[in-house]
Amino acid sequence: MTAVFIVLGSIACVAALALALRPYLPPVAVAYFAMWLFQWSGILYFSATEMMTWAGAVAVSTAIDMMQDPKQKWQPLVAHAYLLAGAAIGTLVGAAIAGGIWLIPGSAIGCLLGLLALARTPLGRGLALSRDSFLRYLAQVGLRAIVVTSIIGTIVVKCITWHSASQALNLL
Repeated sequence: MTAVFIVLGSIACVAALALALRPYLPPVAVAYFAMWLFQWSGILYFSATEMMTWAGAVAVSTAIDMMQDPKQKWQPLVAHAYLLAGAAIGTLVGAAIAGGIWLIPGSAIGCLLGLLALARTPLGRGLALSRDSFLRYLAQVGLRAIVVTSIIGTIVVKCITWHSASQALNLL
């Protein structure tokens, strides 16, 4: 049964990244469900504090997403990809710098840099992101990308540390 939960959790992680581009379902909820699947596998352990913190982040992100204007929700796929790619790269850099501590700040900085890069492209100029709409777009789409990549980053860091710990025990 452990293998089933690991496979389903991995599929849910990939689905959450895909849904962050085209949000047919809330991608943060799918990423959080992936976290639960890995918890149920018995291989990874997330503390109650971690699970409640991420549940709060999922609730806030989903609430902001539900208040969003439906017309703005379906912006071009490339626009969402800039923010998601920036958040993913920021998460990787944050994890490389200091492990789990810098996952969220790295993701947020990467997402902001992705949005700034988008604003410099012809597509970004066509979206006419004024200061107000820039911040609103960052809060709506950026927060979704930050939460999704941070949850998946947390899962990946836990997998790496679990694998490293198990390998170290095998050497003894």
